[in-house]
Amino acid sequence: MIKRKKRKFNFIKINEEDIVLSKKGLSSIVATLIIILLVIVVASIIWVVVKNVVQEGSEGVELGKFTLDLQIERAQIEDGDVTVVVVRRNPGKGDFIGMNFIFSDGENSEIIREDSVLQELEERSFTFTLTQISTSNLKTISIAPIFKLSSGKESVGDVTGSFDASGLIPIGANGDGEPMGNFEFLGFKGTGTVDYTISGGQGSINFTRAIVDPLDVLPGDNQTFTVHITSTYSIINVTSFTQLDNSNSTLVFEKISEDEIWSVNWIVNDTHITEYRTHVTAIDSEGNSNSITLTWTDGPCQNLVTHGQNLILDQECITGAYSVGGIDGGNLTISTGGVLILDMSSDWAFNDGKSIIMAGGTIAIGQAASIKKGNLFYTDADGDGYAPNSGLTFSTSPTLSGKVRAKDISVIPTTSAYTIDCCDSDANAKPYQTSYFTTERIGCGGYNYSCDPWAGQPEKQWTITGNCPTCYWEAEGICGQTFWGNVGWDGAVPACGVSLDYIIHPGFDCGSRSGQYDLCLDENCPGADIEYDRTQACR
Repeated sequence: MIKRKKRKFNFIKINEEDIVLSKKGLSSIVATLIIILLVIVVASIIWVVVKNVVQEGSEGVELGKFTLDLQIERAQIEDGDVTVVVVRRNPGKGDFIGMNFIFSDGENSEIIREDSVLQELEERSFTFTLTQISTSNLKTISIAPIFKLSSGKESVGDVTGSFDASGLIPIGANGDGEPMGNFEFLGFKGTGTVDYTISGGQGSINFTRAIVDPLDVLPGDNQTFTVHITSTYSIINVTSFTQLDNSNSTLVFEKISEDEIWSVNWIVNDTHITEYRTHVTAIDSEGNSNSITLTWTDGPCQNLVTHGQNLILDQECITGAYSVGGIDGGNLTISTGGVLILDMSSDWAFNDGKSIIMAGGTIAIGQAASIKKGNLFYTDADGDGYAPNSGLTFSTSPTLSGKVRAKDISVIPTTSAYTIDCCDSDANAKPYQTSYFTTERIGCGGYNYSCDPWAGQPEKQWTITGNCPTCYWEAEGICGQTFWGNVGWDGAVPACGVSLDYIIHPGFDCGSRSGQYDLCLDENCPGADIEYDRTQACR
């Protein structure tokens, strides 16, 4: 049997006073820990607040660096409740992830999000069906970009474009109960087949003729494109590419004649009210290619022209149907990539002594369209020798009554040369006008008679406030005065066209009227010359 050794325990006697002292020590430690924890909590709260403020500030700076510019080009109401909005992105920095379209009837708004983006200079149409407000009461359509910040949050930017929709007329019928075509709405009423004769071009492949049948179409219609081609080698493939409202259309042409005539037919879809261009490309057996662009409507061709200067055309330029265009006082060079397309019944003019130089580009001439040699004029309705830069007229005569040569109209707004008439209903309103006038411009309003494109507030002719000497009895027999008089308005300077008394001469000083002390009692402008009710003139 194993004997276990007994263990001895030593007990320590603890007094009550010692226990109390231990509790006090523990309380101090706990209190210290609590204070530390409170400091940590407060510091965390402060950091969260500061972090949010800094983050919001940085996000504000992040948004502030964007110069995104979205513009609503046009809009149309179709079938009662469908609204088509055409948006263009102008040059400007900034990446965005979508857009908010805001439709308003003046009291209520309906916001529809569109998760689409546009590249710079891109134009696209969007179709919406409104459910909260009626299109018949539609007043404005606005657009605001949606950004994604570096924090991952989304932010809606300021409204960058707004469109007045109060005057929109719904498309549905043309008055005869028949549907209105898209381009009939744009002014191409009654147009059918358009036949272009094409000249110019270099290389082994050249387009000589192109036909669009018909020009004016509705969704669901059949449309045919036909091209005539000359080529050194056999053409093996002809295709076309068209960017529609929300999609792209690629068509494969079929050879319908051994004379290299190719054609394709398609059912129109995804089209509304924008302009459309079909790019046709032909490839031969040697791998050579050439392209041409067919337009379904007109483009801003004349915007490329500055009369009085030469133009090198390196892009597509399309005249409007039944329109007059051209260059007055300059040469036209159509370089590689340049295409001058004259739509049906349109004219392109150039002056005697000037030239149209083909340098790798092409010219496509539509039915009844022509290139003419002569002069271009703008209408001078008020006979002041200046005209606005709109509404060209062609003539073989060097001068026309009531007209001004287009080359004499400067469309470049510079301080030294700006010759556009800003108000063709008032002969006094014209470039270089230096006179002041007491009434607003006839038919135009405002006082910018000099047609200065940088004009801000009107310049007033008289801007000084005048006063008369004030006489008073300084002592018995002595007439004194408070101040000498000044020439100017008898009161505050009035606004343009407003009448007020004007002090031409403030009169005599009170002391010079010795012996007529009664003036000190009842007259404050002794001998003053005052023009009553002078009207403020401006320019």
